[in-house]
Amino acid sequence: MTTGNSIDSRFWYEQICGEDYTRAEEVGATTGWWEALQMGVRLPADWAPPKYRLIGGATWPDWMASWVPLWSERAVETLQPLVEDSCQFIRWVSESGRAYSLVNVLAVIPRAEWHCEDSTEYSGKFASANIITLDTKSVPHIFRLEDYSGKTFVSDHLAKLSVASGLKGAAFIHPLIHETDSLFQPPRFGPRGTGFVTPPANRNLH
Repeated sequence: MTTGNSIDSRFWYEQICGEDYTRAEEVGATTGWWEALQMGVRLPADWAPPKYRLIGGATWPDWMASWVPLWSERAVETLQPLVEDSCQFIRWVSESGRAYSLVNVLAVIPRAEWHCEDSTEYSGKFASANIITLDTKSVPHIFRLEDYSGKTFVSDHLAKLSVASGLKGAAFIHPLIHETDSLFQPPRFGPRGTGFVTPPANRNLH
């Protein structure tokens, strides 16, 4: 449904924005460690992510670039009441008064309840999926799609709360926008560093 120049949506996919932000990357022989965070299961209390190093710019975002969502303390504080039943927070980055937690997303929409119009597959899993719709009546505040680990999705309520709270580092992309197309739609966020990417109201979205 179109409202003004935007299109309403029950959910959005999160896309990191802002190339000058500080980001963390793993250090050492740790290939595949992030896969444990994409299984949709709660990890034991003694599970620990690898060592890290910080790279990039000097600005610290609230949604830091990572294989899985990586939230600042402020983001956790703001969004935790919505997601505490559908994810697990695992502390990873701790630097001079700044702390970030990996978000282990536990809510997964079954394959039978989501569909896409454009996709590529590899070894029975989706390498990409675009123009996504959901059959489920209820939408978790943060979730992934079964057989597809390429995107993290959030409810409209969480996305609006994140933007209204000024949590920087994430753009929220309408699920009917092809990911390739989203890269060519410059966000008009100004200095806020967060916002929504919606298709033009008069655009035919398949």
